[in-house]
Amino acid sequence: MMQISAEIVVTVLLALFGFIFGALWGHHGAIARRVTYADCSQKRHECPCHKEIEELKGEKKK
Repeated sequence: MMQISAEIVVTVLLALFGFIFGALWGHHGAIARRVTYADCSQKRHECPCHKEIEELKGEKKK
């Protein structure tokens, strides 16, 4: 039967831990940068194209 050395086991475990930690770190960063509904609704009225959209809606009703 073949035996696996401790060095290989430690290397594989470090690689797996690094992969998992890196993936979690990436998700944490994405969650921190997400746009919330409150942000979106606040910025919607400050958007320069908001007036243009309202004008287009007004023209459509005519």
